[in-house]
Amino acid sequence: PSADAARQVSGPCVTECLRIVSDHVSRPVLIRRSSPGPRCPQGGARRMRTVFASAVRSLVRNHQLGRLATKTVVQRFEELQTVLGSELIERFFEKFSGRLQKFPEHFSGADSLTMPPAFLSAAAKTSAPGYETIGSFVENYFEGLSEEEWVELLNHREQKAMEHLFARIELHQYKPAKTSYLSALMKHTLGVLDENLEVTSFQDRWAVLFDGLQKNTKDKFARDLLVNLNQITTTTKSVERFLIVSLPFANELPFKEQPDGCLDHLVVPLISSQSELGMSFVREHAGDFAACVKGARADVRGRLEEALLSLRQGAEERETRANEIAALLNIALPKPEATALEPEVEGNPKG
Repeated sequence: PSADAARQVSGPCVTECLRIVSDHVSRPVLIRRSSPGPRCPQGGARRMRTVFASAVRSLVRNHQLGRLATKTVVQRFEELQTVLGSELIERFFEKFSGRLQKFPEHFSGADSLTMPPAFLSAAAKTSAPGYETIGSFVENYFEGLSEEEWVELLNHREQKAMEHLFARIELHQYKPAKTSYLSALMKHTLGVLDENLEVTSFQDRWAVLFDGLQKNTKDKFARDLLVNLNQITTTTKSVERFLIVSLPFANELPFKEQPDGCLDHLVVPLISSQSELGMSFVREHAGDFAACVKGARADVRGRLEEALLSLRQGAEERETRANEIAALLNIALPKPEATALEPEVEGNPKG
């Protein structure tokens, strides 16, 4: 194997590795880092790692796995995957299937989160039999969470649990539908829009949470979100934050079903946005927003026009943006008042 692959692994020195292979045991890196064994001089550490990686590959290719610690090898799967490569990892799964009967003992409940998402992803793709239901250990854990526990998880984004949640949804293996999850996700989304919460980690994956909903559930969630906007106060910054983490979902909102809430809580705050994302969102949905203007109450339309007029009074760039948004939404703003010229004062002629 390459030095880069070998560098991912650590373990005892060459003589210990050879004994491990001959005994059909993979005790060192696959089982316990603390396993006693002879140590290599510091200068030979790199060579030791290279030989050990070769020994592990030989073990999986030519021998039975021997006295392998099931829980530990699963938890160290990413190292193993690096050393074995795609071809031998499939061979590993075939030989490892006999250990699946021990999974309920090691990976039930919260302990399921100790399985690396990489292991579950690889297991979902293997053709080796027996791995079809491995992901259910993690899914059963999530299904047992209360609304309060979901709120805690979404608000604080515990690394291990969130990695598993995203991975299960991205693999199309899990589509959460319990009321406890939907209520927590609604509270969190409204918290972002109310500027009480900010997603500072997993920003590039947060939209996956909405993608994981079944179509009819997702449609209802989108309608309910627009209705619930009347319970909060949005700001330019909060709507921008919502778009950053939830843009694909935001693009699917049925704006025309709630014209007043849509204009008051989404469009008006974005009028003063200086972000390209905010302006692009207005342009993308200009047709729907124009329809909202037609169906909105007079006071809502008035607030929208006031926001545009206020923007137009700024610098030239702001005036240009205000005029563009007004045109997109078919709003006829009054023409700017012409600057009155001061009358000339006639002086008395001299002489």
